[in-house]
Amino acid sequence: MSVELRAMTPAEYEKFATQVIEDYAAQKVLSGEAHPEAAVGYAREETEKLLPDGIRTADMLLLTGYADNQPIGALWLALPSPQRTQAWIFMLLVDETQRGRGYGRAIMVAAEDVLTARGIHELGLNVFGHNTVARRLYEDLGYQVTAQQMAKRLG
Repeated sequence: MSVELRAMTPAEYEKFATQVIEDYAAQKVLSGEAHPEAAVGYAREETEKLLPDGIRTADMLLLTGYADNQPIGALWLALPSPQRTQAWIFMLLVDETQRGRGYGRAIMVAAEDVLTARGIHELGLNVFGHNTVARRLYEDLGYQVTAQQMAKRLG
């Protein structure tokens, strides 16, 4: 399966930014790291802080994945910078109607090709512990745990 990654358009970015905020907020709630009433505000604030200039934010790549010339998902990559020694995935989204077809894997492989062509040889990411589908994908692609947070509910 082949996926082409293209620079995100302003219209694609508007949709993507909304999805990022909603997805990140939901993941923070599921992980127990945020209260439902505060999660969306927190996710919006973090997204705006990391992407102050949207698709024109320095050291960020915002890409739309296409299969058969149809958009199937999106990827937010941070390039290495003085703050980061490696490229970093902030968000991988596959359209709900396209999930389970291997597009997440194909987007990740295409991203590795994009970064390698830029001379970048390391890619990192965070994944929530409860997201077993994503964890399995990343493990299958060769990602290894480099740090781990743990928590225990009391009472």
